[in-house]
Parts: sequence; C-alpha cells; structure tokens
Amino acid sequence: MNAAITLLTSLLTVQSPQSSTLLLPCSNSTTIIPLSTTLLSSRALSATNQEYREVGWEVIKGVGDTVIEEGIPMHVFVEEMGEEDMSPYSKDSVYPSKYGYSPGAFTGTPTSLPHLSPNFNTSGSLLSLPIYPSILLENFLFSPKTSTDVTRLKSGYDTAFKVIENIWENRMKWDYNVVHPFESSIPIGNREVWEEVLKDVIEEVERVGWRPNPGIPDSVKSLPDYPGDEVYTSCLYLLDCMSSENWVTSNIVSKCNFAMLDVGWMTWLGRGTVALKQIMLITEERNERIASKQEVAMAEKWVSMWESKMNELWDGHGFKNKVSDGVNKTKWISGPGVANEFQSLAGWYSGARKASTDIPDLYVTQHQRDVMVNKLLSDSEGTFNCGHYQVKGTDCTSSYGKIQPFGNYVTGRGMYEGGAEGVGNWVINTTIDMICGRVPGGGGGEGGGGDCEETATFPEYFDYITGMPEGGTCGNGSAITAATYIMAMKGEPSYKFSSSPPLNTTWVLVVIVAELAVACGVGMSCVVFSCRMLKKIRRDERVGEGEEDLFDYLDEDQLEQLGLGGGGEGGIEGQGERDEDWEGGTGIRAAIASFFWV
Repeated sequence: MNAAITLLTSLLTVQSPQSSTLLLPCSNSTTIIPLSTTLLSSRALSATNQEYREVGWEVIKGVGDTVIEEGIPMHVFVEEMGEEDMSPYSKDSVYPSKYGYSPGAFTGTPTSLPHLSPNFNTSGSLLSLPIYPSILLENFLFSPKTSTDVTRLKSGYDTAFKVIENIWENRMKWDYNVVHPFESSIPIGNREVWEEVLKDVIEEVERVGWRPNPGIPDSVKSLPDYPGDEVYTSCLYLLDCMSSENWVTSNIVSKCNFAMLDVGWMTWLGRGTVALKQIMLITEERNERIASKQEVAMAEKWVSMWESKMNELWDGHGFKNKVSDGVNKTKWISGPGVANEFQSLAGWYSGARKASTDIPDLYVTQHQRDVMVNKLLSDSEGTFNCGHYQVKGTDCTSSYGKIQPFGNYVTGRGMYEGGAEGVGNWVINTTIDMICGRVPGGGGGEGGGGDCEETATFPEYFDYITGMPEGGTCGNGSAITAATYIMAMKGEPSYKFSSSPPLNTTWVLVVIVAELAVACGVGMSCVVFSCRMLKKIRRDERVGEGEEDLFDYLDEDQLEQLGLGGGGEGGIEGQGERDEDWEGGTGIRAAIASFFWV
C-alpha cells in the first residue's frame, strides 16, 4: 500500500485563508478540489497508521472549514497566483471554473459569486455527497480512541449535523436530493443515461434556442468524461437557471426543469444519518454528550424517512432513480445498472450495529437483496457477464464501458454487508487484482486480492473488457482510486459499545464516598449498641449473683447530680422493668458477652 499512501500524501495542499489542509484529485488537476475525494482520501489515510491518522484528522478539519449555508460544497477552487481570466470553463475538468457558478456566467459577463463560503471559492450551492459524518466517524473508529480523538470527534459534530439536517429539512422537503447532474452519483460521462435523464431539459434547450456564451472550448470537449454537446449544454443551462433563481431550492425544483431522487446519493445520505446517530451514542457513552434530546429525535425521524424513501424507489425488480421535470411529470430511470443499485446495501458499520440496539438497521430487505444478487448473476442486463473485469458501472448493453474502482468497492461492501458475503468478497478482491494488473482471481485466496507494490496503478477508470487503465485527466494517479485500494486492503472499522450505562468519574467517586459514609455510620452504631448491651449484661449478671451495685451506695441527691435521679425503685429509671425482661437469660447474656467482650 505504500505506493497508494505516497500518492495521497503528495496531493495534500494547504489552502488559505485558514491554512486548511485539503487534497487535490491528482497531480494533473490544479484548479478544482472535489471534497468527496478529499474526504475519502482522509478515511483511507486514517486506516493505515498513527502518523497518517493525524493527517486524516487535519483533512477532516480542513473540509469543515469550507462549509457553506447548505452544507459541504461539491468543489473548492484552488487559489491561483497572478492574473486570472473570467472564463466559466476549467482548464482541466468538465466541471466549470468558479465563475461558471455565477449569475450570467454563460450568457454574458458573470456578476457575482453566489453563496460562497466566507473562506473559499466554491461551487455555488451544489453539494458534495453527504459523506462527511461517515468519514468523521470512521476516522475516529480507526483511531486509538483517546481523549484527544474524542475531542476531535466532538469538534466535527456541528458540521456533521448541519450537513444531514440541511439535506433532510431543505432538499428532501421537496422530495429530491439532487438538483443538478453534477451532484449525482452517476458519472457525468455516462452519456446514454444522462440523455435519458435530461430528455426534457434537452428539449427545453432546443425549444428556447439557448446556447452558452462563450461556447464550449475544445479543451473541454476532448476530456475523457465529456458527455457530448447535448448533455453538457443542458448542464450549463441548468446552472444558468439555478443562479438566476438565487440557488433557492424551491425555485430550482419548480422552474429549472430538473430534480432527481438519486439512489446512490440516497444511500450515502442514509449512511451519513446512521453515522450521525452513532456519533451521538459514542459521545454519550464516554460522558461527553453533545447532542440535545431534540437532535436525537430528529436523527431518529430521518432514519424512518430514509427507509420510506428507499421503499418508494423499489419497483419489485430493483431500485430506480426518480426524475422530475420540475412541473408535473415524473419518470423512473433504471440505470446505470447494478453498481448503482448495490450502493443501497453499502456497509453500515456492522460491528457497532451488532453491539448496540440503538444503532438503526438500514439494511434493505432480504427479498430486495436476493432480487439484486440474482439479477447480477443472471444473463440479463447488468451482470457479471459484461466482460472479464467486474462490476461494470452500467448495464451490459450500454456503450459506457468503464469500471470505476470506487463504485466496485461500494458494491462489494454492499453485497458483503447485505448477506452475499462470497460475491461481495469476490468483487472487492477482483477489483484489487485489476488495480494490481493481475488476472482476476490470480492473486491468491478467494478471488485473489493480495497486496501489490510495484505493479499497482491508480487510474480513475478501467476498461471493462481489457482491464486496461483509462485514467482520463488524472492518468494513473487518481486519488480516489488510491484511496479505494487502501480501503479495500484495510477493511472496515468497528466499535464495541459498553453493555451497561456509563457513569461519570466524578459521580463514581461521590457514590463511593457516600457508601463509605453510610457503612461507617452503620458500623459505629453497631459498636455503640454492642458496647451498651455488653455493659448492661455484665451489670445484670453481677446483680443477679448478689454483687453489690455501685448505685446502691448513692443516695437520691447524688443520683440526681449525675443526671440519674428519678429512677424510683432500683436506683435507675426503668431499671426494674429491664431486669424483668432479662430475667432467666443468663446463658444468652453470657454467650453475647463472650462474643462482644471488650
């Protein structure tokens, strides 16, 4: 794994003004930092050793510095030195430059940048995959879980809660989680799927005769993940519409002709919600509670909402993406294949889930799992029969013949956690073999999967038939693939909850002191009671044996001076009555006396 670790650490970059540590997608990309890739790289580094765990925490903190009102932005733009042009297009990415997210960017001179972080230039209100809570949690689970690690977990909680809250309470209020194709979990380069998804937008663009100004440069059209003129123009048209509506979600959904309930995106939202709930439980168990009762209740509500939405996307044969034209038309898109569907099974921290009944169970049903696994193993649509290297990111009939290792990893984890352990392990191990340049299953063990050092390459995509790298802009140095390789080799973290409720250390000391005080009081009472009983027994025995009692020599006035007057017959008040009570008990008194003799 050293090659992958070396690649990731070489891509670390410190961005002003807060000196935040982030991570470039590759050495060839110098303008855009995708924050999903940055977070996944942080998670991969945290899985290695303590030195890189510290780096992982720094990256988590750096991403937290980029938060905008709506959550974690999709991109941060690298600060460039010297004079900048105002082009809305990037030099080395299909995603626009920071000016492409401004009002008027593609219809004239951009006016102002919308909804920017106070510290960074970002991609407007387009959001990253909601993985921040998951990565924050997993970085902690990989750590030694010291008090410092708990403090770091707590420091990221507010950002994690904000990310999930804004999506559920704002985006999902309109029944959609994606408002632009750039946000989707479906690769933008998958032209066939996007032509179907954006059919209404493409028709709208043609009807109104909208064209970007300036036009799309050849440097963008030549990129490997360029989706074609129709799809790309539609994406720019939507950006122009969104910026003109001031990025208000309700206006975007109703006026910009596109909104989507994305299966893969929905999966990460569910996983992030579970991670948020688990962070609440861990800090509470460690007497560092950070969530209010209201926040806990909200998280539980969101889990129920997730289950309802996933059931809505199930049609009996698989999970489908829900697409709206923004007015009154809804359609269901079955693409891009099982790699997308199986994200719905992605691992839910099984070790922690089994150790605490408070962790929600977000597995899909056994029937849903079986339907998807059977489809994958059959001779139809999205199957293992597309080529030698699996899993293809789309159905076999699609011309988009690329395999994304990260998609494979998520799919394999989903199968494994969903109960199809053998198939899941096979997918992950053959993905490792592909990265290592080996024949699938040839690396030893079930499906191969052994480590490699000299032969590993890290392109963003591989060809699904030949297994050859298709690196695109990043060549063979993609951060997301290097991170995937480390995650596949290191496995999943876990956490074991205590079987009993936690007690604060201070309260433990208070309880111990209180118990000692009570015990001491009871003990002293017993000693005093025993001594008094013993003295009385000895005195009664002496009197019973004819011995003279000291009190017989004292007259009434002397007894009164000692505070013992008024005793009547017998010298001491009540003495006669007590003697009657003990009459005939000499043997018992002797036994007690011998036991308490002092």
